Amino acid sequence: MLSLRVRRIIYLGFIILFLATAPLLVLYTAGYRYNFKKTAIQKVGALSVKPQPATADIYLNGQRQVGSRSDNTLRLNNLLPGQYQVTVSLDGYYPWEKTLEVSSNVNTFVNQAVLFKNNPPENIIDAPISQSLASTDKQLLAFQTSPGLQLINLNNEQVSLLNQESDTAQLIAWSPDNANLLIKTEGQFIILNINNPDSPLSLQAMVPTTFISLTWDPQANYLLYGLDDRYRLYQINILTKTNRLLYTLPQQSGTRYGSDVLFRNNLLYFTARDPQGWFLETLDISATPASPLKLMKLSDGNITFRTNGGNIVLMNEQSHRLYLLDDDFTKILLEADAKDLDWSTDGQTLLYYNDFELWLYRLSDNSTTLITRYGQTIQQARLVPTTEYLAVTANNTLQIIELDGRDRRNVTSLVKGLAIHQFIIANKAKDIFFTGTIGSQSGLFKLTIQ
Repeated sequence: MLSLRVRRIIYLGFIILFLATAPLLVLYTAGYRYNFKKTAIQKVGALSVKPQPATADIYLNGQRQVGSRSDNTLRLNNLLPGQYQVTVSLDGYYPWEKTLEVSSNVNTFVNQAVLFKNNPPENIIDAPISQSLASTDKQLLAFQTSPGLQLINLNNEQVSLLNQESDTAQLIAWSPDNANLLIKTEGQFIILNINNPDSPLSLQAMVPTTFISLTWDPQANYLLYGLDDRYRLYQINILTKTNRLLYTLPQQSGTRYGSDVLFRNNLLYFTARDPQGWFLETLDISATPASPLKLMKLSDGNITFRTNGGNIVLMNEQSHRLYLLDDDFTKILLEADAKDLDWSTDGQTLLYYNDFELWLYRLSDNSTTLITRYGQTIQQARLVPTTEYLAVTANNTLQIIELDGRDRRNVTSLVKGLAIHQFIIANKAKDIFFTGTIGSQSGLFKLTIQ
């Protein structure tokens, strides 16, 4: 039996041990750890990674991480502050890698670690294609080849003939419901209904004049608005095959007009030049009498209207200048060098580019970001729908570039050594269709990326 003195020593030892370990247990429970590299006690952080596909493996500093995933997201807890190399990989896909900073008491998120398939493109139309135009929903593609003008459904890859005689037709625009295609052939504007292509509709037969601009009504799929060479604005109804003269723009001495117009909510938008310079003007055609209203002064009136359904972009395709306007058409939100642009599906992000630079503009915070610069000419760039990635062709290479600017952006070269004329991202961003040449094959190609 232990003596009283020994029992007191043991009891005191337990008290000392408790007093020594209790603070450490409290710190541990509160999320603190000892960092041997920095010889300091620091509060831990976390890292949450959501890969796509969801079955992809996740590595942290080269070590495969396992654990349950909530909403396909793996959360790695109790990480000491510092930099960690994150790798996401899956057989048959290009890997994703990024070095990320984990901070104390902060959960660092990777919401889109998207992997893209590593596979060769498939030639689905083996014939030279001179031009093509995708429908607004990216489900149809009209293309010019031999024989004539053809149509492919990008969902099932079925091909049909639209017009055998239109070997040199210019593809202008799809109607908002993608049921009708406006083309120009031999100086005549023609409407082709994809469900009844054997009955083309000539606009000049309905309105015997020379149009310099034609645009679809964004709400009424059967209406077009045409501006002719005498600056008369017509409304054309392709269902009733009737037309109505809406307005004649004033032709005063020294007044000039741009060749493109935009019609929205009974308002006509156009550019006009008077002795004071070029102006963006609007006209309420439902008002009596109708009178143009100047909205803002422009440096040039040779522009085309581009819209995401809300905001308007003025594009000067000769000087490669872009002007993004606010909702009231009174303020320029963005002015930049650009030869083309693309809107995100939610209309909140604008991708624009010139020959050598890719830029991003976000409406939410009015911010601009340089994505990358190229030493070769950029042919085309498009945002990949529902992802934080873009696709670009330059130097005979099709690439996918990540928009997340933390560490370095992941750049994946999907296809090299080809001539791409135009590409379309379709089927919910699962496929990229492009016209061009690979080796001895020319035509339409399909590349499955997800």
